[in-house]
Amino acid sequence: MDKRWFLTKKIIIIFLFLTITEISGASSNDAQKAWLGISVKPIDNGDIKLSISEVEPNSPAEKVGLKNDDLLKSINGKNIKNSLDFIRKFNKLKPGQKIDIEIVRNGKTISKKIILQAKTIKTVSSLEKDQFTKKKYTAGFIGLRSNNKFENINYYKSSKLKKIIDSDKKEYLIVTCIYNGSDAEKKDIKLYDKIIEINNKSISTFGSVNAFHEKLIKVKILRNKKIINREFSAIKIANLSNYTLNCIDEQKEFECKDKITISPDLREENYWEEVLDCLETKNVNLIPISDLSWDLK
Repeated sequence: MDKRWFLTKKIIIIFLFLTITEISGASSNDAQKAWLGISVKPIDNGDIKLSISEVEPNSPAEKVGLKNDDLLKSINGKNIKNSLDFIRKFNKLKPGQKIDIEIVRNGKTISKKIILQAKTIKTVSSLEKDQFTKKKYTAGFIGLRSNNKFENINYYKSSKLKKIIDSDKKEYLIVTCIYNGSDAEKKDIKLYDKIIEINNKSISTFGSVNAFHEKLIKVKILRNKKIINREFSAIKIANLSNYTLNCIDEQKEFECKDKITISPDLREENYWEEVLDCLETKNVNLIPISDLSWDLK
């Protein structure tokens, strides 16, 4: 069995907001993307590889009568090969564009014409950029807060990250990526560690781990029900290009960090093509759960 398909079967791809970005005239801090309004999941039904798992109320998909369990066959006459192919096809479309979608329902092929709507999203503000650039250091790891509302993680039935979040409702930062060769890695910071304090501040009161004034970082970790204290040197932000990332599967796209652009309005036209190409070289065929990834709900 193809390894990518094996990975794909383990997840449900949440694709409520299909990612096409343009600068919005409404605000310098807003951007627009094409929106269809469906969630899909991988299946193995001959030539058909995806089915609809959810239709968002009042979405373009609902208005034309798309339903749960409809099988997705083609977009604009081109068959959908797999999940990444589905994303590639939609990332070439624009808000307001009319598309043709073929579905299979109860054994019958049905064609639907849909006009994609525009969805407004917030981008990185100049204030946030200014706050980031004033700090010279970053931690040797990246993390996700346990209280984040990642609704799509509920679909990752075998996800280790989901099991950790479900098993403990306290607030902590879960280590999801570590910079290879960083002092944090050398001092035994591990993927999936639960960090409960940084520089003597609780996670609930601490800001981002992406930018620090301090050169030295102290963390208190909960690992296997034991409290562990670690102290390590931060990385100069100016030197980040010298490091690569090792990430959990659910946030694997950050290993493509040289191609990642957080703010949608700053992304080049071929942005998603490059990110998806990078994921394919890593043999990953799933949609990660972070805020960045395909602007998921």
